[in-house]
Amino acid sequence: MIARMLRRTPVEPAAQARTRARRWLLPSALSLAAVLGVSACAGAAGGGASGSGSSTILTVGGQAVGMTRVFNPFLPTSALGLAGNDVTSGSSSGFIYEPLAQVNYTKSNDVIPWLATSWTWSNGDRTLTWHLRRGVKWSDGQPFTSADVVYTYQLMAKYPALNLTGIAFTSVSAPDAGTVVLNFATPQQQNFDLYASQVIVPRHIWSKVANPTTWADPNPVGTGPFVLSQFSPQAYLLAKNKHYWQPGKPSIGGLRFVAYSDNETLANAITAGQIDWAADYLPDAQTTYLDRSNANNYWVPAAGSDGLIPNLDTFPLNDLQVRKAISVGIDRPAIASARNSAPATNVTGLPVPSFDPLIAAPYQNDNFRQNVAQAKSILAADGWQLGSGGYYEKNGRQLSFSLTFPAAYTDIAAAASVLTQQLKLIGINMTINTVPANEINTIDSLGQFQATTGYPVAYSPTAWSFYSEMMDPQFYEPVGKAITTYEDIERFNDPAARALFTEYPSATPARQQAIISQLEGIWASQLPVITLIYWGDYAEWNSSQVTGWATASDPYFMPSPNEVVALRLTPKS
Repeated sequence: MIARMLRRTPVEPAAQARTRARRWLLPSALSLAAVLGVSACAGAAGGGASGSGSSTILTVGGQAVGMTRVFNPFLPTSALGLAGNDVTSGSSSGFIYEPLAQVNYTKSNDVIPWLATSWTWSNGDRTLTWHLRRGVKWSDGQPFTSADVVYTYQLMAKYPALNLTGIAFTSVSAPDAGTVVLNFATPQQQNFDLYASQVIVPRHIWSKVANPTTWADPNPVGTGPFVLSQFSPQAYLLAKNKHYWQPGKPSIGGLRFVAYSDNETLANAITAGQIDWAADYLPDAQTTYLDRSNANNYWVPAAGSDGLIPNLDTFPLNDLQVRKAISVGIDRPAIASARNSAPATNVTGLPVPSFDPLIAAPYQNDNFRQNVAQAKSILAADGWQLGSGGYYEKNGRQLSFSLTFPAAYTDIAAAASVLTQQLKLIGINMTINTVPANEINTIDSLGQFQATTGYPVAYSPTAWSFYSEMMDPQFYEPVGKAITTYEDIERFNDPAARALFTEYPSATPARQQAIISQLEGIWASQLPVITLIYWGDYAEWNSSQVTGWATASDPYFMPSPNEVVALRLTPKS
């Protein structure tokens, strides 16, 4: 099974933090007979689409337990998460509930105006003013106004359990029906994507709900291009919203979301031609999917980075020279091949090519190069001696550590097996410690591991957010004390880095650029995480029925199921 992304625990507002994306999401079993029964009527072979012209219905596949009718976009049980995206980011949920702006994570610093047409920062980046789109209606015909935006932000403040991205502000107000003003205690422009991606809900409906933290929202009313038309525990249908604010959109008639019990079952349906669109890992995609039809497409843009996450408060990975030896001695392309991902290349950890413009000049061509002999030389200079068993030793202790991850995730297991063999060649004994998926977050939060993986820095629109999520010492806690935001779980606590992160929000643009360059250098030299792969936004689609897909040659947005792409899709005549 492939690990899936999920936004996790909200942060404390005072921390002004970003909530880290965690990939563990383990669906439980769904009746295979029920799944096959749904997919059998999903559409003709070669694609799940049905109908023609504006009546075209595309079939979207995803992993879920037999679904309940929950469309509250703030709940982890929401059926809106079926497509595999982060349900709080305005991607999957955007089919019904939309954000103020769409953040394109396939390009750095690319933001698309949406429910807001523009925005301005003032007061030293402590005030954010939104200028809302006029003429937008909710799917029940009621007008969308600034009151809805103010209400949504106030909802996040009143109910921390709903605040899945950790947004924090001192006040929110609406000077008029088309303007919203957010005030902050500290500069917040660096966290703009959190506020832009917040989906907005209708005040005239949600204000009547007794407890929004448990409300199922079974008949959702949104500003998005689709409305709920049919629902069953195995599938639901989204039809066109007749009140949608983009004239003539969507061009397709709707989307049918079908639930599959696990990655293997979903992958089989995709390769069998029963699914039009999905966000799923496909082993050997070329043979199993692409070669079967010229209409089949598979694109995995680099949306983040993942790697070997050391516990920097625990032997032996608290030794920088050991981390350097590992980084120099491993074959990243071989590891990436086992995970069906792109190998990390640049020493800054930033995914390329999407972050190429943000990499400072000293590091633009500074790429990883495997050198086993150099790795051994680093260890020898650090006082390690090769023992009789073929592993290095020092002070009576063998150079060994365990890698902890859930047993269910076969893509990580495959890569871990390759890594074990590579480290053995340089005299390091890495063992595998698999755990139940429902325990991994607690283990990693408390620092009860020597090394872990699967916490990719994913969907970071800026170099600042990338490094902030991964190595900001403000989130440091000693082993045994939980890091509930899942940020800096490796427990990086460098004073110089702490000072840079503290300075950045209030710095001038020129100084911010200099700080980013310094952070890139800290990542490259101190290896708080040993970057192995570029984490991808898995997506596959069948283009036989419609055109307009996001592709590597036209990366206007993420290719996985989302409303931005859905609105570009046009049925073939």
